[in-house]
Amino acid sequence: MEKNVKKKKETFSILQNKIIVIGSGKLGAQIAKNFSEKGENVLVIDKDPESLNKLEDFSGFNQVGDATDLSILESNGIKNAKTVVVTTNDDDTNLFIGDVCDVVYNVPCIFIRLNDANKNKLLEGKNVKSICPFLLSLEDFEARYKEIKK
Repeated sequence: MEKNVKKKKETFSILQNKIIVIGSGKLGAQIAKNFSEKGENVLVIDKDPESLNKLEDFSGFNQVGDATDLSILESNGIKNAKTVVVTTNDDDTNLFIGDVCDVVYNVPCIFIRLNDANKNKLLEGKNVKSICPFLLSLEDFEARYKEIKK
C-alpha cells in the first residue's frame, strides 16, 4: 500500500495547474471537495492524519505533512500550483504559509483563512486574499436582516 500512496504523490507532484489546500478541517475539506468535483487537480496537506478522514467523496490527493516545512511544499509541487488555499486553525501559520507561497514560490492565487479580521492589515500590498469567517458571517447576517425588514 505504501507503494501506491507514493505513486499517487509522484503523479500529483508533476501535474501542472493544480490546487493545494493546506488544512483539512471542515472548511479545507469542503473547499478541496468542491474543486475536485469541478475536475481540478487537488492536493490536501495536513499534519494530522485524522483530519484527512474528513475528505469524503474526494477524488484528489492527500499528504500528511507540516506545510510550514518548505521541503513538504516543494516535494508536493508547490512550484506548479496555480492556487493555494490555507485553512488551518492558526492565523499566524496561515499568514506565514501565505507569505511563503507569495514571496518564495510566486503562486498566482493565494487565499488564507483568518479568524482575526484585524490581521487583514498584514496582507496589504500582497498577492494574498483572506477568508474571514467572522466577516462573512456578519455580511450574511446583515443581508438576511435587510431582507426581513423589507
